[in-house]
Amino acid sequence: MQAVDAPILLMEINMFNVLDTWREKRAIRKTHEQLYQLSDAMLTDIGLTRADIPSVGLNGRVRYDRNGR
Repeated sequence: MQAVDAPILLMEINMFNVLDTWREKRAIRKTHEQLYQLSDAMLTDIGLTRADIPSVGLNGRVRYDRNGR
């Protein structure tokens, strides 16, 4: 009985991971949409440019690569 339960548990965990990832990506997309609606002056006021918007992550901070870009 327990051998059968393990694969089911793994499937449930994977399903929750997929759901969490989807929610995170949806939140990031919504943030991007809202930022694109701001004027260039407003973006400058909050320390961003339009080029920074795709790099804004879930926590609202700009994600930089290892080279600082």
